[in-house]
Amino acid sequence: RQCLQKIEVKVLTAGEYGQTWLRYQALWDMDENTVIDEIGDDLSKWQELLISMRRSRTTFDNSDTEKAFGPIIVEYGTVQEKVNNKYDRWHKQLLSRFGQLLSDHMKKLFKDMRHARGQLEDLRLDVGDTSDICDSVTLLQELKRKAPIWKDQVTQQLEIEKLLQRQRYAFPAD
Repeated sequence: RQCLQKIEVKVLTAGEYGQTWLRYQALWDMDENTVIDEIGDDLSKWQELLISMRRSRTTFDNSDTEKAFGPIIVEYGTVQEKVNNKYDRWHKQLLSRFGQLLSDHMKKLFKDMRHARGQLEDLRLDVGDTSDICDSVTLLQELKRKAPIWKDQVTQQLEIEKLLQRQRYAFPAD
């Protein structure tokens, strides 16, 4: 009886391990555009996706091609190679899309900040009438409100830039 239980445990463990490889079938079943549409322009979700992809790669990113569960040997070398290739294509496509999205966000932020700087430089401090004073105070309050938001965006974009560098993204010249 104990012998049968031990055999059953080995078979179940080997089966569970085999299922981890079958989960990668999703790489072939998913449509890249569906994933991109689902994530949208949310940089945090993109960042989370790339970190998650990096973590999940540890299952198949090794030199082993088989795993033994007692007398049961699961040979996964061929599947591992196919998963690696498909994963690499997915990763490259998603990195490219994310890099472009980050670039767009950075350009918009830079444009907004440059516009605000121009407004500040054009601000007249030797104002003559009340309407000029109100306009100046309103502008200063608006920019004071935007400053922490911009700071958070710059911080997030720097973190994402480092993430892309770690994942070997080839940044464009601009």
